[in-house]
Amino acid sequence: MHKRSSTLLFFVLAAATASSLVTGCSTAESAPCAEPMSATDDAAFDYVNKTPSAAQNCSDAARENVVADYRYLRAVDDEAVPFTDADVAIKVGKGMCTLIGRAVSNGYSVSQARELLLDQSNAANVYTSSDNVTIQTAALASYCPNYNR
Repeated sequence: MHKRSSTLLFFVLAAATASSLVTGCSTAESAPCAEPMSATDDAAFDYVNKTPSAAQNCSDAARENVVADYRYLRAVDDEAVPFTDADVAIKVGKGMCTLIGRAVSNGYSVSQARELLLDQSNAANVYTSSDNVTIQTAALASYCPNYNR
């Protein structure tokens, strides 16, 4: 190996090591994390049957979506909303937020948008009125808390 190549390799390795020290995260299992997983985070990954990535092990932001899914699924499961599977449940929940966001951007207040969406959900007759309230409440709390007023 040429001296120039080995010097360049040294700097690349040194930069990668420094980067992992600054963030506190590494791909190594034993490396300390800046934001280690909490018991709730562990429960979230177990509940949604996923294994956290190296980034998720070390970052609250990287875990955010899984924890939101967990909170939503727990809420709808606790009320026995009859979804066919978790993926369908999550799509319905996230869809609630999208639809409320569209209504708000078209001039409706959040409460008007929520009421309109509940009326439409009840008219569709896919879930019971009680299930629709549970779905909307859980979705807003988990996926779009800015509309949870």
